[in-house]
Amino acid sequence: AIVKVNGVDAFTCWDSGSELDAISPDFVRATGITPKAKDNPIKVRLATKGSTSTTSYEVEVNLDFGGAAMDHPLEVLNLDRWDMILGSYFCERHNVHLDYNTRTIQFGDVVIKALSKDEEASTRRRAQGTRKGPIEPTTSALSTTN
Repeated sequence: AIVKVNGVDAFTCWDSGSELDAISPDFVRATGITPKAKDNPIKVRLATKGSTSTTSYEVEVNLDFGGAAMDHPLEVLNLDRWDMILGSYFCERHNVHLDYNTRTIQFGDVVIKALSKDEEASTRRRAQGTRKGPIEPTTSALSTTN
């Protein structure tokens, strides 16, 4: 989905299989968010067997979903496809429902429309090769870990 992070559109993956919420260092740099060094870095296990990473920084940002806004902590972590991942921590805390039939993300009174595969591909093509920071599409995306 597209979620505003400190007022800037962020291409966001809603990933109920991820155990943490994360934001890319490219997005952090491009938007001027000041990261805070963690007292103890966190080792992150990735989906590929034997793959790991480490996050040594975190940020506190304002997330705006159009119908609701809130401050939320995020780990700064290298992300391949996304500006931000909202994982099981956020989803459980806010009772998020990913509805694959209606292609929506719902929590509280907030309902976000997911991007179609074509809309997602179009968004990626516009940003590919020229982007070192956030993208600015006007619709939202839904992803799965399957």
